[in-house]
Amino acid sequence: MTYEEFAKFGLQLPGTEEVTGKGGPCVNRDGRGMFWLKKWELLCIHTDWENHDRLLDEHPDVIYKTPHFDEYPAVHAHLDRLSPELARELVQIAWDFAPNKIHYRRRPKV
Repeated sequence: MTYEEFAKFGLQLPGTEEVTGKGGPCVNRDGRGMFWLKKWELLCIHTDWENHDRLLDEHPDVIYKTPHFDEYPAVHAHLDRLSPELARELVQIAWDFAPNKIHYRRRPKV
């Protein structure tokens, strides 16, 4: 799957628009980021913590995290491994949670 194909799913939903920001193209809902292509190659998808953890557990070959995003409710996806069904699910999750206040996970200081 390409980013353009992934973005097309998002742009079919109400209140969405494609803009350039965060180092590459992104799709927003009502001005809040749903997903974006960081540095034009790393797909980042906004989610909530429940879906975040579930997606990482259920799709370890497709969904992953980088340390930079440890406290942020987002996941990354390998576009070349992404099925249309999982892509639609990710876009719907991003659409559902994009306009909400972000709840960071703070790690206890050791």
